[in-house]
Amino acid sequence: MTSAPRKTAFFDVDETLIDAKSMGEFLNFYHSHQGGVPTWEGFIAALPPGTSREATNRAYYGIWRGMPRSEIRAWGALWFRGASRQDGFYIKSTISRLSVLQASGYDVVLVSGSFDALLDPIAVELNASAILCSAPDQAGDRYLGTLQTPMIGENKAYAILEYCVRNGVDPADCIAFGDHESDLPMLEAVGGGFWVRTSGEIEQHRPSVRT
Repeated sequence: MTSAPRKTAFFDVDETLIDAKSMGEFLNFYHSHQGGVPTWEGFIAALPPGTSREATNRAYYGIWRGMPRSEIRAWGALWFRGASRQDGFYIKSTISRLSVLQASGYDVVLVSGSFDALLDPIAVELNASAILCSAPDQAGDRYLGTLQTPMIGENKAYAILEYCVRNGVDPADCIAFGDHESDLPMLEAVGGGFWVRTSGEIEQHRPSVRT
């Protein structure tokens, strides 16, 4: 008997599943409790005008240089514990769609420029099968302050296609959800893409016809 093809739903996280920018909110949370790091607003203001999302992502992980990964993960869990209990943390329409997809047999994979310290608790709560995210370099238990591959733009699409190859999944049987124009490559890497609007409305992406 042939088993049914595996299907996967790939979800961006910030402002798609949660109504927040996890990296920014965590930075402010850590700043208020421990100090030694800038606020998110201060970090953004210090970047040169026109800094790309990829460069911003790399610069963010430079903030944590020399810090123990285990310690940042513990603080990430504390941040999530408080933030996730606030009304409006999750975007209800997307969470509802995620639940329906899981019930119909889809695996759920989170795809984000954020990092595991913040994404792991979300993945556990949402019963996600995997996380594809930015992975800051480390030596032993300490962050080096560098990042090889920001999980932004085309890199999300590459990561999704590699995941499909590793797990025997046909991208045509998969769908993806995102909120920002930089998510377009991941939406077009699979069989169906959906935009999550600021209103919470979910709208199907219709690829432009290429001539």
